Amino acid sequence: MTNNEFRLHHIGYLVSDIAGARLQWVNAYGYETDGDIIHDAGQQARVCLLRNANDAHWVELISSDSEASHLQRALDRKVSLHHTAYAVGDFSAAIQQLRASGCVPLGKPAIGAAFLREIMWFHDPLRGLVELIAPGEGPYQLD
Repeated sequence: MTNNEFRLHHIGYLVSDIAGARLQWVNAYGYETDGDIIHDAGQQARVCLLRNANDAHWVELISSDSEASHLQRALDRKVSLHHTAYAVGDFSAAIQQLRASGCVPLGKPAIGAAFLREIMWFHDPLRGLVELIAPGEGPYQLD
């Protein structure tokens, strides 16, 4: 991966029931579960990643970990497609590139529990939610 290359890593879907949603993705679309359900307390979430053998990216199923979670408020508003995530070769350069293109940071970099490396969230000018994933060791590496 070159320094400023953005590669689709996963598409995040917000669901109220990960087990039920996982079954739907497996039965309807041929995805396979790629790991266990992971609790990410920092993100107030539980996540599960699925992958289709024909795809280079994952689908991430996300549920809130409590009624007080910001994710629960999004679920209550019927949000489904939650975010797109990109793996980048140069995390600092990617942050600057997104800022220069009008994306608004939603906090500081933090370690993502599923990936065991830094992530950072942005709103893009079209109000889409974008997650950056830093390079480095950890699970869920793009091929």
